[in-house]
Amino acid sequence: MYFQVEKRFDLPRKEIPEKLDVFHKALEGLFAYGARVIEFQIAKSLYQKLALEFEENDGWTLTDYAGHAQKKWQQTRRIQALMNGMIPLLAALSGKLINSISSMMPLPKYAY
Repeated sequence: MYFQVEKRFDLPRKEIPEKLDVFHKALEGLFAYGARVIEFQIAKSLYQKLALEFEENDGWTLTDYAGHAQKKWQQTRRIQALMNGMIPLLAALSGKLINSISSMMPLPKYAY
C-alpha cells in the first residue's frame, strides 16, 4: 500500500502525518469506499495510542479525527500540567494548615 501511495500520489510514508489530506485522497483512490473503513481503524488506533476516548462521527475523515484527537490531547496535557503544578502548592498549604491547627491553644471545655 505504501508503495502505491508513494508512486501514484507522490506521498512518501514519512510525510503521511503532515499530509493527511493527501493520504485521505490516496486511500480513496486506492480503495474507493473501503478507504472509510481503513481510516476508521487508523483513527481508533490513534485515539488508543493517545489514551483518548474514541467516538465515531459520521462523515469524518482521518483528517477530522486527527485534528480532533490533537485538540483533545492538548487539552488533556494542559489539565495534567495544571494539576501537576497545583500538587506542590496544595501540599504546602495543607502543611501550613496542619501547623496552624496544631499550634492553636485547646478550647476551654465548655466554650461551645
